[in-house]
Amino acid sequence: MGVGKSHWGSIWVQHLQLNWIDLDQLIIQKTSLSIEEIFKKEGEEGFRKIEATCLRETMVMENILISVGGGTPCFEENMDWMNAQGITIWLDASSKYLANRITSDSKKNRPLLANLKDTALENEIERMMTNRIPFYQKAQYRLNAEQLSEHSLYKCLQQNIPNHE
Repeated sequence: MGVGKSHWGSIWVQHLQLNWIDLDQLIIQKTSLSIEEIFKKEGEEGFRKIEATCLRETMVMENILISVGGGTPCFEENMDWMNAQGITIWLDASSKYLANRITSDSKKNRPLLANLKDTALENEIERMMTNRIPFYQKAQYRLNAEQLSEHSLYKCLQQNIPNHE
């Protein structure tokens, strides 16, 4: 969440000539509801079931890069499923880095963080990361988002190794 999936995804798909799917956008398209509305109506548990269903619907698609939300790998055995379907990449960043990016971005599309500010926001991100890291560590590759640049990304792609530390 806030790590730069949209930015890096747009560069990656252009370079690799892939189609790009943002899982949240697919959920919005399928349900005709915003993520915030789904959370209000169904709660997090209901959202996670919808999310898992939409994720699995991508199985029939080819040549795609899928950007998933920060919680996606942690529910419904999604990380194991994603690893079985293709290559998984963890864009890693510190809670301070993420809090700064989320604060400068709009929090309205982030129901789990919407009402938090400053230290409370960073503390909640740190708590979420602590809970999520065991799932993220199952990713096949890990990229340091704080040090990632277009040059280093292209270098990784040229070497066919999507890894940068």
